[in-house]
Amino acid sequence: MMENTRLLLLAFVFLSFHVGIEAAGCPSFNINYPPMRTLLCPGDIITYTCVISSGFGIITTQWTGSPGFQCSTPGAPNNTIQLSQAAGSSLNTVPGLCGNLSAVMTSISGTCYTSVLTIPTPQYFNGTNVTCRDGLFGTLIGNDTLNIRLASSPGAPSGLQTTSLCTNSLTIQWTPASSGFNASSYNISVGNGTSTLVTTSTNATIGDLIDGTNYTVSVAAINCAGSSNSSSVSVQTFPCAPVSVSVTTVLYQNNSVHDVELFWTHRQQSCSVPQYTVNVTSATSTDTYNNCTSSSCLYIVGMSGADVSSYTVSVACRNTQNQIGQPYVAMQSVPTPVLQVGQSNVSGNTATIPCTFLDGSSHYCMVCCSTDPSVPVGLAGSGYLSSTNGSNVSVSLQNLTRGQMYYCKAAATNTNSNNCTGPVVEGVKVFFRFMTTPVPTTTSSSPTSPSMSTTPPSQGTLYYPLLDSFGTRKCCIVVLQLQRLADKV
Repeated sequence: MMENTRLLLLAFVFLSFHVGIEAAGCPSFNINYPPMRTLLCPGDIITYTCVISSGFGIITTQWTGSPGFQCSTPGAPNNTIQLSQAAGSSLNTVPGLCGNLSAVMTSISGTCYTSVLTIPTPQYFNGTNVTCRDGLFGTLIGNDTLNIRLASSPGAPSGLQTTSLCTNSLTIQWTPASSGFNASSYNISVGNGTSTLVTTSTNATIGDLIDGTNYTVSVAAINCAGSSNSSSVSVQTFPCAPVSVSVTTVLYQNNSVHDVELFWTHRQQSCSVPQYTVNVTSATSTDTYNNCTSSSCLYIVGMSGADVSSYTVSVACRNTQNQIGQPYVAMQSVPTPVLQVGQSNVSGNTATIPCTFLDGSSHYCMVCCSTDPSVPVGLAGSGYLSSTNGSNVSVSLQNLTRGQMYYCKAAATNTNSNNCTGPVVEGVKVFFRFMTTPVPTTTSSSPTSPSMSTTPPSQGTLYYPLLDSFGTRKCCIVVLQLQRLADKV
């Protein structure tokens, strides 16, 4: 009788301890499906986590899959992987293997023992009921029945169409396939497939195209199982070459060099301000200008005019990959010199500028000057006008600063006005500079002699942004011969 009472007491104490452990936060059973849950991708895995509670002896966790596991670990029931762990000992991380299944003890926290079952390629175990039990007491911790299917490639998109078409870009949209598995993304290829874009949307904007060019755009749907067939549409980007190009040749006083002034007009179909490439071709060379040409104006300073009687100008758009579209081409002949500016007669704070119209025509001569070569004289400088019009006239510049360099432009005008922004005769312009007489000092016997600039220009390249001297548009000035930057503004 005493022995039976002792056994009952031990059983009561054990059961009370076991129940108390469960109340402290374990056991538990959790399932970790891949993100698509019942639609799995090749290579996906499913994991189950099971936590049992026990306080002494050998702790066993049994993972059973019926039907489906088709194997057992030694000493375990059919279709079962059994893990054993001695209470109070360090974690036993030796996995229980059953074919391509694996279960392993992952942690011990107090009297909570956690193990994880991993099921690879779970489509082969579809319909299997997975259970976890406390092997010591046979207590069911949790169970789950696999109800899954494996994804396959999506259907091809349909209804491809362009919704926005520009000179160097286009926007395309499409409709997902109405049957088959869903797409997780779309692959867009352009032309021969060298340009690709991946998006999760059903529309995309494609840039860096060449204007006025035919393209084939293909779209394929993609998911974890593979890619669909491509759907394609043919489009043509709008031409980007300017609507028109205005070319003006500007001669210098000695006529050994000249400038080329270019203006062009953007096309309306340009969705953004394009970049331009300008080629100027003479009988002896071709010069290419890629800088500062996002505006619609280019001023080329200091072209050699000794053997150039005519040249061809072409203006074309280019994309960020420096691919160039069809150009607008204009021919230009170098004009015969019309205006000649003679030697400046400088005295104190005044200067007299003689102007001769070589063709015998009658005009007023207007001179605009500035003391700052970075300021466009046509907009910010002081304007002076000849008192009469004729083929030989003079312009008197009054109240100048002594000892100061002036940067000037002479032009023909038919208006009796000294407004530097007023109308002038296009192509009849001369750029020059002069220095006024310095203020005499007690140590100087004679003032410095002023003169026109006749220094031969040095060679080089300088890109210098400036406003057009007789206009309001932003221009890019390309200086081929550096001395001319001081000779003109």
